[in-house]
Amino acid sequence: MSASAGQRKRTRASSKKEEVEEVVPEPEPLNHDETLWYPDGNIVLTAGETAFKVHRSILTKESKELEDILSAGSERLEEGCPVYAFEDDSDKDLGYMLEFLYGLNRNYSQVKRLPFDIVSALCRLGAKYKMQRVRDEAVSRLRACYPDTLAGYNKMPFKGEKERPIEWTDGQDYAVVKLALQEDDELRSVLPLALYECCRDPPKFIVENMDELSDEHNVWMAIWRRLFIGRVKLAESRAEDTFCFIGADVSEKCATSKSCAAALKGMVESIYKTPGVINNNPNSLELVYDLIDDKTRRKACRDCLLFWKALHLDGRAKAWGKLVDIFQLPIPEDETASSDDTESSDSEGGEAPEGAAA
Repeated sequence: MSASAGQRKRTRASSKKEEVEEVVPEPEPLNHDETLWYPDGNIVLTAGETAFKVHRSILTKESKELEDILSAGSERLEEGCPVYAFEDDSDKDLGYMLEFLYGLNRNYSQVKRLPFDIVSALCRLGAKYKMQRVRDEAVSRLRACYPDTLAGYNKMPFKGEKERPIEWTDGQDYAVVKLALQEDDELRSVLPLALYECCRDPPKFIVENMDELSDEHNVWMAIWRRLFIGRVKLAESRAEDTFCFIGADVSEKCATSKSCAAALKGMVESIYKTPGVINNNPNSLELVYDLIDDKTRRKACRDCLLFWKALHLDGRAKAWGKLVDIFQLPIPEDETASSDDTESSDSEGGEAPEGAAA
């Protein structure tokens, strides 16, 4: 972050040792934000093409980082207030952050659903400027949508439902993966489920969204390997774990074993004959109670149905427990290090490995 400067006049010494005024072009006029421009504000922040006139105290009480930035001098004034340019932040992101701090338009903490763009901005800028309250709001919503327990996943509303704390948009899972990789360990807990949700997409959609993950080749390759291999392993887990009941027998409590055995056989045959139920299907966390009821066509006794559903739940829990290993998490730092970092590390020395050429 650096402050843009503009001086209307400066002095220079002539050959006769006289001070002569040199006219400097006026800086470009600022585009004032319609809402975040307070007449009694005492600082002006600029990002992109937008300027915000706000109160220094609102920002400095939230962040020591911002206090240091706003304590520096500024060469430009707007309506008598120092101007600070946040060149690395977009005007939208900075606007979302300021809206949160001022509680404008909505009290974010009391709104059930927020657009992902707002949540993402609060997460990034909250971390960047060490504003814990801002970051907590974003992280709590991300963790609610991408829980790290199966119980939390079972309670999570489906994508698009109003109860979901973040509004759903296409490609959101990939954006969450990117955000989690950019942030510290506090957000890494969302990665297993976010990667799982990416793998549920058709391969064509995965390929189309991969470019959104990272501009760094090493990071791109690390995630691509996990999605490519992970999708295969999830399909295997669905067959072995989620559908483990198809290899079972009837319940020990069954009083109509012959009829229930026939129902089980019919269910297994129907599942294997129906395209996409098991083969190449990565949905290892799917709850298939309805499928068990439908495929047995009410020909099995209650004890057998409960037995098969219990096996299914146990297998589904096992599938959940495999996510971290399937996606090889956490991702080692050397996998995502840029080529510049690798070259720098190599050049810093250390003895060559035994057997290496001198």
